[in-house]
Amino acid sequence: MDLLTTAEFYNALAPMYDTMTDPEKRFIRERPFFHLLTARYRVLTALDAGAGTGFHSLLLSRLGVAVTAVDCSPAMSAELTVKAKKEHVKIECVTADLRELSTKIPRTFDAAFCMGNTMAHMQSPDDILAVLKELSLILLPGGTLFIQVLNYEKIAALRPEILNVSGNGSSSFTRSYTYGSGNGSESAASAPITFSIRRSTHGNQSDARKSDVIRTMLRPVFREELLVLLEGAGFESIKSYGAISLLAFDPEKSTDLLIIAQKS
Repeated sequence: MDLLTTAEFYNALAPMYDTMTDPEKRFIRERPFFHLLTARYRVLTALDAGAGTGFHSLLLSRLGVAVTAVDCSPAMSAELTVKAKKEHVKIECVTADLRELSTKIPRTFDAAFCMGNTMAHMQSPDDILAVLKELSLILLPGGTLFIQVLNYEKIAALRPEILNVSGNGSSSFTRSYTYGSGNGSESAASAPITFSIRRSTHGNQSDARKSDVIRTMLRPVFREELLVLLEGAGFESIKSYGAISLLAFDPEKSTDLLIIAQKS
């Protein structure tokens, strides 16, 4: 199957995304940490950039934060709209490229959250810088930016092919990476990665099984590059952590990279 654009990939993934990620278990696990962050940084209004089906938007709303959710996938935004209505919470959903935020959303926020490896879908440092500048524009002076990506230092060292397998009794989802080899202008570590999700559906009989796969391209995002780009976009007081729990970042052990920065 050909590589899909980011929007095409998540349009295809939207109907099965929550089955794959089990948001209710994540709510229980992550809610205390988001309660801490919203209190510490006085977050009353927030933009969820790359919101997907709305895990973080709904979590923030449950904590009393007024949320605007942005995603490039219309299908993902539609899923969030349905869930917000079901939970009787008001979340504004906007379908837009993150490089065009300030033209689509004419107001400012206490905080912006760009979680769940969203930045790895940007295909160049210039794209990341463009997104960071847009995030700066929609933040109030002194506003806080939260960015979460996978720890690509660890991934580049270990080069795992299978990231994880999840699902329920009828379907399983295998997330995997295929690594590029690099070229004269980039190392193998920073070469693009093909991200694949294979869904296997099990029928009523043991031999009844269907499988399909979707693929898109990711670009590894490393801590030092992100720190430089954040400074270039006008952010300050930049701190990095290894998890939403604010554990110290360990390039060899941490699963995630979380960066918190302030708009100057």
